Amino acid sequence: MNGMLDSPQTSGNDWGPPIQAMLHERVQVDATPMQFRNRRSIHDDLERQMARFEAEHESQIAEVRKHYVIANDPHPESFLRSHRALSQLLLEAVQLTGSADQMST
Repeated sequence: MNGMLDSPQTSGNDWGPPIQAMLHERVQVDATPMQFRNRRSIHDDLERQMARFEAEHESQIAEVRKHYVIANDPHPESFLRSHRALSQLLLEAVQLTGSADQMST
């Protein structure tokens, strides 16, 4: 039956002229490198934030020491430093008990 066809058999797809460049072959321009000055300012900003957070955490630990009896052993303080959210939770508990005491009187 194929011998009866005058033209060669194809899949029916139009295989027209080849495309000049495929998507993955397109020339991409390098992104402009971030200026050194700009990178330095980002780094300095992160350093300032870290210092501010550390100072805030130190003040929280000092406040916890005022409200709770903590031994002079270095272990409780190192525990508070390694579990940074704990000092804030302890201070919130102090505030809640203080407000509950005021409401009961």
